[in-house]
Amino acid sequence: LQATRLLRSTPGLQKLPVVALTAGALVEERRRALASGMNAFLSKPLDMGRLVVEVRRVIAEAGGQVPEVASAGLPPPSAPADWPPVDGIDMRAARQLLSGDHALFMGLLERFLRDTAGLPGELPAWVSDTATERRQALLARLHKLRGAAGALGANDVAGIGQRLELALTQGAPTDDLTQALSEALARLAVAGGRAVAAFAQDQAREQTRQPPAALPTSRQL
Repeated sequence: LQATRLLRSTPGLQKLPVVALTAGALVEERRRALASGMNAFLSKPLDMGRLVVEVRRVIAEAGGQVPEVASAGLPPPSAPADWPPVDGIDMRAARQLLSGDHALFMGLLERFLRDTAGLPGELPAWVSDTATERRQALLARLHKLRGAAGALGANDVAGIGQRLELALTQGAPTDDLTQALSEALARLAVAGGRAVAAFAQDQAREQTRQPPAALPTSRQL
């Protein structure tokens, strides 16, 4: 935790992705890790597939180039011929950003929707609060929103968020941008929620189609 706090206070390293790996899995431990500035939290025993997904996710959210999965021991990224469209997301850009990994995209989308669920209703109060601490917190939240939306190809949300962040910094009018961002987030919540639910159903169907593992024979026993 101390090392992460030091990274976050060091110029040039504030956005370096950090993934926690610990033997503990308590909610309080997760809260402390994320509060210190870590981007993700994994507990032992280590699931290599999950680790790869999380590392690629935090790189995407930080705006970095997501690496291909090269190891033959890991499951290849999912790449359906055509990703189902999601209103508010540039699917072509998303595929390029995430190296064609549809499962990673859906994981990012689900997390984004969870993290921004209350933001449309909260934005007006946050924007109208001119207290220095609250304003800095809002600017940080908008900056993170812009990065996460950009990693998904949610260009409308990312663009409006960037303009609102700039307007707040410059003391320019923000009412129209606040409303536009709230509406864009609400539309994405509806479309994205449907996509996440449909993906979960598809995954469940795929699992039911998998043949059961063969029982050991008496010779094997």
